[in-house]
Amino acid sequence: MDSSGSSENVESRVHELNIKEEEMNIGEIKKEEELSVEQIFAKKEVPLWKKQLTIRAVVVSFVLSVMFSFIVMKLNLTIGIIPLLNVSTGLLGFSLSRHGLSYSRDQGC
Repeated sequence: MDSSGSSENVESRVHELNIKEEEMNIGEIKKEEELSVEQIFAKKEVPLWKKQLTIRAVVVSFVLSVMFSFIVMKLNLTIGIIPLLNVSTGLLGFSLSRHGLSYSRDQGC
């Protein structure tokens, strides 16, 4: 009877410890939710530019540079002005990225 009583005590103690551990995990999750994005990434080191550079980024930048070079040359030769293309460059880059992603998703990549 003594061994069954001690095993019940051990089981109840393990159960209490599991409950406390779950409460601590919930508390940590709440603390993480309260942190801002800057605070979460403050301790993380930014990778070198060589690790951030991808083949897709190089291809997209090359296509955009060729496309906008022709647009600027055409406008310069026909109208005589050189436009600022910051907004249109951003919009075109976004749309090309979206179309490229949807194309690769359709191909099963």
